[in-house]
Amino acid sequence: VPPIAAPTTRNPRIIAYVEALRIAGIRPSDTDPRVLMNDRVFRLNDVVDRNLGLRLTAVESQRLVFTDEDGFDYEKRF
Repeated sequence: VPPIAAPTTRNPRIIAYVEALRIAGIRPSDTDPRVLMNDRVFRLNDVVDRNLGLRLTAVESQRLVFTDEDGFDYEKRF
Protein backbone atom coordinates (compact mmCIF):
# COMPACT_ATOMS: atom_id res chain seq x y z
CA VAL A 1 0.00 0.00 0.00
CA PRO A 2 1.54 3.34 -1.03
CA PRO A 3 1.77 6.02 1.67
CA ILE A 4 -0.79 8.81 1.66
CA ALA A 5 0.76 12.01 0.34
CA ALA A 6 0.55 15.12 2.49
CA PRO A 7 -1.49 18.01 1.09
CA THR A 8 0.48 20.52 -0.96
CA THR A 9 -1.81 23.51 -0.41
CA ARG A 10 -3.42 25.21 2.54
CA ASN A 11 -6.86 24.01 3.62
CA PRO A 12 -9.65 26.35 2.38
CA ARG A 13 -11.80 25.45 5.42
CA ILE A 14 -9.05 26.69 7.74
CA ILE A 15 -8.57 29.85 5.67
CA ALA A 16 -12.30 30.62 6.06
CA TYR A 17 -12.17 29.81 9.78
CA VAL A 18 -9.22 32.13 10.42
CA GLU A 19 -10.82 34.95 8.42
CA ALA A 20 -14.01 34.64 10.51
CA LEU A 21 -12.27 34.74 13.91
CA ARG A 22 -13.42 37.56 16.20
CA ILE A 23 -10.39 38.98 18.00
CA ALA A 24 -11.45 40.94 21.09
CA GLY A 25 -8.04 41.48 22.67
CA ILE A 26 -4.35 40.66 22.52
CA ARG A 27 -1.72 40.66 25.20
CA PRO A 28 1.63 40.21 23.48
CA SER A 29 4.38 39.13 25.86
CA ASP A 30 7.76 37.45 25.66
CA THR A 31 6.80 34.93 28.33
CA ASP A 32 3.01 34.36 28.19
CA PRO A 33 1.12 35.95 25.28
CA ARG A 34 -2.67 35.64 25.33
CA VAL A 35 -5.46 36.25 22.87
CA LEU A 36 -9.17 36.72 23.52
CA MET A 37 -10.99 35.41 20.47
CA ASN A 38 -14.44 33.98 19.97
CA ASP A 39 -15.11 34.66 23.68
CA ARG A 40 -12.26 32.39 24.86
CA VAL A 41 -8.71 33.05 26.03
CA PHE A 42 -5.93 31.24 24.17
CA ARG A 43 -2.23 31.02 24.93
CA LEU A 44 0.67 30.30 22.64
CA ASN A 45 0.54 26.71 21.28
CA ASP A 46 -3.07 26.17 22.39
CA VAL A 47 -5.27 24.18 20.03
CA VAL A 48 -7.83 26.62 18.66
CA ASP A 49 -9.97 24.08 16.80
CA ARG A 50 -9.54 20.32 17.28
CA ASN A 51 -11.58 19.36 14.20
CA LEU A 52 -9.30 21.42 11.98
CA GLY A 53 -6.14 20.58 13.92
CA LEU A 54 -5.35 24.28 14.23
CA ARG A 55 -2.90 25.64 16.82
CA LEU A 56 -2.00 29.24 17.78
CA THR A 57 1.75 29.51 17.11
CA ALA A 58 2.57 33.24 17.18
CA VAL A 59 1.11 36.30 18.89
CA GLU A 60 2.31 39.70 17.74
CA SER A 61 0.90 43.19 18.10
CA GLN A 62 -0.46 43.30 14.52
CA ARG A 63 -1.01 39.63 13.65
CA LEU A 64 -1.65 36.10 14.85
CA VAL A 65 -0.22 32.98 13.23
CA PHE A 66 -1.93 29.59 13.30
CA THR A 67 -0.43 26.28 12.15
CA ASP A 68 -2.33 23.21 11.01
CA GLU A 69 -1.38 19.55 11.45
CA ASP A 70 0.34 19.52 8.04
CA GLY A 71 2.63 22.43 8.99
CA PHE A 72 0.91 25.13 6.94
CA ASP A 73 0.73 28.60 8.50
CA TYR A 74 -2.34 30.84 8.43
CA GLU A 75 -2.15 34.52 9.33
CA LYS A 76 -4.78 36.79 10.87
CA ARG A 77 -3.91 40.50 10.58
CA PHE A 78 -5.79 43.32 12.24
